[in-house]
Amino acid sequence: MPQPAPTPLQPRGLPQLKADTAAIWRAGVKAVHGRTLVRQQLVLDGHWLGLPAEEHWIDLSEYDTVYVAGAGKAAAAMAQGVADVLQPLVGTKGCRGHINVPGTLDFETARHTLELVEDWRPFFSDDVTGGRSGPPIQTFVVRPPGLNFATPLAVEQTQNLCRELRTLTPRDLCVYLWSGGASALLCWPVAGISIEEKNHAVRWLAQPGAPIESINPVRSS
Repeated sequence: MPQPAPTPLQPRGLPQLKADTAAIWRAGVKAVHGRTLVRQQLVLDGHWLGLPAEEHWIDLSEYDTVYVAGAGKAAAAMAQGVADVLQPLVGTKGCRGHINVPGTLDFETARHTLELVEDWRPFFSDDVTGGRSGPPIQTFVVRPPGLNFATPLAVEQTQNLCRELRTLTPRDLCVYLWSGGASALLCWPVAGISIEEKNHAVRWLAQPGAPIESINPVRSS
């Protein structure tokens, strides 16, 4: 029996092609968004916090407080995911944190352009819960967008974070979030080296194309 001829594809005009391209791009960004990925991987089951895919679980009954620390271009989004997961703990356990982040787009532009996730909030907020009830995980913008070099504010907030970490006890669980860009957002030069000297060395390595594996040890020194 002869097969019916396939229906020919209808030509799509340029406006529709642009819309399709934008929709594909937004779907791709949403799929790999830090908040989305954390919510897919991190699970709160009663008093157990875990990564089921890694078969790793932590008994939260052994801790009084969950402290979320971190830095990176995706760290604020990841912290939003952690805040979502820890939401049921509010009122029963202490939850706080400190995240160093770069500057980013303003909220309205980002929301209109990316349409990332429901209730998305700006990364430069001083609370990743965006004013909603939830764990107070504070974000600190320590450099302008597009400037991947350490700043005096990055040093100041790195020192503040280290001071906070020193106050933690065995009854505090520290969840650390690390993403790309963290080496310029967590910066505390060794004695005798200034921020300007450190950034000059990084530029000297980066301009001829040194691999990131060679640059990061300088940033972390």
